[in-house]
Amino acid sequence: MNTKLFMLGLLMEKNRHPYEVQQLLKNSEMKYYIKITKGSLYYTFEQLEKRGFIEVVDIIRNEQRPERTIYGITKSGKQEFEHLLLEQMIKKEDMHRPIYEALLFAQYGEEELILEQLKTKISQLTLYLTTTLQKVYEEKCGKESVAKLYILSSVILHLRTELKVLQSLYNNIKNEKIDNIGNDVLREIENQCL
Repeated sequence: MNTKLFMLGLLMEKNRHPYEVQQLLKNSEMKYYIKITKGSLYYTFEQLEKRGFIEVVDIIRNEQRPERTIYGITKSGKQEFEHLLLEQMIKKEDMHRPIYEALLFAQYGEEELILEQLKTKISQLTLYLTTTLQKVYEEKCGKESVAKLYILSSVILHLRTELKVLQSLYNNIKNEKIDNIGNDVLREIENQCL
């Protein structure tokens, strides 16, 4: 995640306080595909201000709360945003998934335990897709920009594919094919998707 691009993008929409950004992340669909820690968020605001990409546009003082510093994007910040946006669009994707490390050695593991874990993972992923992401998409459809709907669609489609892969893996382990050599696993999974 490019936190500079994310912060500058939010400031392109409107001036904001870092806490507002934190709440936006916590309370919107972004929490499903963007991971930024509170510390990283505040640090990024500091760095962007030091580099002249954002500036203080207002300080709100209230006796009941700590003062809030509102930031806006500068002209050089808009240029940096454009640069980061275009750079991010062509950036090579990292295809690392935690399960890959386990699969390297799956043939040496206890099949029943692996099947149990896969069954749990399949159930969790199915539940997440149907009760969370699909509902979020349906709520946002017609209310959000096409670009934001593409993000949710991409996440949903990737997870559906992952679900097919996990189901195929489960079936192969169940049928004791996990250490077979020569199987065309890709075609097997693609045929399941039809």
